[in-house]
Amino acid sequence: MNHIILIGNVGKDPIARGADGGIASFSLAVDSRKKGGEKDTQWFNCVAFKRTAESILSHVKKGDTLALTGKIKTKTWEKDGVKQLDVDVVVDTWQFVSSKPSEPNAISNQGPATWTPDGRRWP
Repeated sequence: MNHIILIGNVGKDPIARGADGGIASFSLAVDSRKKGGEKDTQWFNCVAFKRTAESILSHVKKGDTLALTGKIKTKTWEKDGVKQLDVDVVVDTWQFVSSKPSEPNAISNQGPATWTPDGRRWP
């Protein structure tokens, strides 16, 4: 099974790619703690297609905290006789994650919004 779940911060505004702009790419920084409490940040290259890409390009910006699910895709290539490896996360679904505590007077009966692969907001 090829499935990944990540929660992290968007490193740069997503970029539209492809002739029709149907591809979105962005980086996601995921923090963890090493032994001894030292912070360790891993960067993931993320890519989304079609309606998922449209929703990301419309709503996501640098600094947003996201939870996403997807698949890992690898690609090998050669540059100057040296083999290179690219690892991307192909995004299936995503949602905003609040990094700040909610305000005491805020009224909301909805949880975080999630976008499905066909571009619909759920729930």
